[in-house]
Amino acid sequence: MSHSYRCRSTAATKPRLAGIFAIFLSLAGCTAGDRVNLLHRTGGSAALFEQFQAFDGRTGAAISFQDVVSRADRADVLLFGEEHSDIVCNALEAQLLSALSRQRRPITLAMEFFETDTQAALDAYLFGRISETEFREQTRQKRGYATTHRPLIEYCRAASIPVIAANTPRRLIRALRESGRPYDEFRADLDPADRSWLPRTSDLLDGPYYDRFVKAMADHAMPTSAPSSQPTSATSAPAASQPTTQPDREEQLLRAYRTQSLWDDTMAEWMAAHRRNYPERRVLLVVGAFHVAGGGGTAIKLHRRRPTDQALTIVYRGTSKTPLAFDEADRGAGDIVIYGVKPEDPPEPAKPPTTSAPTSAPATAPAPHSTGEKTSSNAPVDRV
Repeated sequence: MSHSYRCRSTAATKPRLAGIFAIFLSLAGCTAGDRVNLLHRTGGSAALFEQFQAFDGRTGAAISFQDVVSRADRADVLLFGEEHSDIVCNALEAQLLSALSRQRRPITLAMEFFETDTQAALDAYLFGRISETEFREQTRQKRGYATTHRPLIEYCRAASIPVIAANTPRRLIRALRESGRPYDEFRADLDPADRSWLPRTSDLLDGPYYDRFVKAMADHAMPTSAPSSQPTSATSAPAASQPTTQPDREEQLLRAYRTQSLWDDTMAEWMAAHRRNYPERRVLLVVGAFHVAGGGGTAIKLHRRRPTDQALTIVYRGTSKTPLAFDEADRGAGDIVIYGVKPEDPPEPAKPPTTSAPTSAPATAPAPHSTGEKTSSNAPVDRV
């Protein structure tokens, strides 16, 4: 009897439990759907969920991805200061480009990672006239490109979005640095073809940007002493000595700052020309954060060329600290500051004991964002 009773009780309960379970799943589904709004939080990417958080750069208040996109709608130029070869950063750039392409004003992508003399090859690939292999070879893209900026280019290709090759050819950067000459003199002696890839002028900024540059160079084993006076323009800079095999430390710093300034001026001039020729189009520049954060050189020089354009600066910082929170040190670094999750740095391997120190240090070191010495065409040696 008892066994029969248990069977009848279980059988009678099954429909009731099934009904309660269905209601629970329905309620849970609605709650999860409200909580996990991928379009609002990440632009639609589940892979980016809880992997980044944006903040207002002035107030430090957290904002959503959709807030970033809404603010971008009002800008003529967007300066996205990235951390190189950061997987979350690169994915976020692609999501942002996709969102911007759906807004009312058309968008143009500008890339620090393509040099001005490769524009024809870049255009040929975007229009389907050459293969990807030819494109990567002709634009000097290395292995790192495939997992960093390839999604941006492929999206532009599919969506018919123009791309500006915005940076100085590295062969001309090397030539300027090795010449030891002020920019105007260096440019005047180039043949017309090479001169066409460079801006008409390149000034050496003083103030906070210069100070940050000096500090960054010191952090990269450059001398801590700076030139006795801060240069304000290429023509007023201290006269460089004739090139030698090992310039003194002040001369090294001046040469490095000339190349940094030339990168800034080239990107600013190419964006300004595009805005002048196509005023209906906005420009999204993807560039190393040092160039645009906290009034970086590219941002300043673009403003000088296009003072009425409204610019929005977005600065990305990778961090292994979670939950992601605003860092007071970044207040004012950009209009928007975005933190993204990156792997923790692996412990450094133990160094074997050395019997003697090196007899001499390298004569020169790369500038904070050197495109002349890279581990790949998309990953400069430095990280500033």
